[in-house]
Amino acid sequence: MRITVWLTILLGLGFATFSGRFGYFEYFWLPWEFLAATSAAAYNLFAIFVFVVPQTHHGAIDDLLKSGWKILVAIVRFATPLALFSLIALQLLPGQTTLHLSWNLRQRLIATMIAFSAMLIGDAIIYSRLRAGVTSAPSAPRELWRSEIRTLMNFVQVPFIASYIALLYVLQHAHDADPRTIEAFVGGAAAFEVIVQNTIHAAIQLHRPSP
Repeated sequence: MRITVWLTILLGLGFATFSGRFGYFEYFWLPWEFLAATSAAAYNLFAIFVFVVPQTHHGAIDDLLKSGWKILVAIVRFATPLALFSLIALQLLPGQTTLHLSWNLRQRLIATMIAFSAMLIGDAIIYSRLRAGVTSAPSAPRELWRSEIRTLMNFVQVPFIASYIALLYVLQHAHDADPRTIEAFVGGAAAFEVIVQNTIHAAIQLHRPSP
């Protein structure tokens, strides 16, 4: 049910973006970047309410992360990516005048890489607490959760961060190519990676039933 709601949100954002509800973008790859940023922000906001909050009511998060650990994970794993992706989306919004920001593609890539790194660090904290056995939750669910987080870190988060480093390298060193062509390639690839990563996160994490 949760993954269905997430896909509905993603499709709704896609329709609003490409139908001109948010305005019309100057270049064809910018709406893809905007969709990626808004969907990433929506995912982190969505995850807070349907993943963290319900489990807190059941005591799983409270048992797993005592006092400051829970606050730290909430800030690093969800609030930091939410803030960064929201800023990227707002400064990409056509005609926006509320923010005195004009990030170029390189700065947007760096902000996205920081957001991905924050998600990785947050998951690593949860994984370390699960490994330490500090939770009173049964062993089998704890091991399942560890396995899911390990899969995300090894096969999704780390490779995606590495790919963003590669995109930054291409953007920085492609001096002989047409700048617009490079921006179209890098911006489109970066947007695709964000959308894919958030969908994978939603499929793995939001599909888990509450304890």
